[in-house]
Amino acid sequence: MVLKILKSDEYRKFRKIAFWLTLGVLLYLTLSPQVASPIKLHNIDKLYHVVAFAGFTFIYAAAFSKAILFKIALNSIYLGIAIELLQLIIPGRGFSFGDMIADFVGVIVGIYLISRFRLNSC
Repeated sequence: MVLKILKSDEYRKFRKIAFWLTLGVLLYLTLSPQVASPIKLHNIDKLYHVVAFAGFTFIYAAAFSKAILFKIALNSIYLGIAIELLQLIIPGRGFSFGDMIADFVGVIVGIYLISRFRLNSC
């Protein structure tokens, strides 16, 4: 079923809507004033970054399946950098190289996952 959604032209509009919704949620969560984390573990936010950017990159690549994965990866990395820079001017937020590294790792995970789906569907 997942492969059908990822590859079928009949789901193209759905994939693009999912991309825009995911981008909107990602931007809202990263650019709104910070709220307390529900889990109190040191650096748990890095895990959040990895998961968020892996999911975002996966959905991005699925929505624009004809795009080159390298370009999708670069755009996702640029988004992570832009978010960190914008957080400099948002109350309760701050710039973090650790967050950028976690975003990068998430992008790599997302590209890996979409690559596996694309290879398995051939």
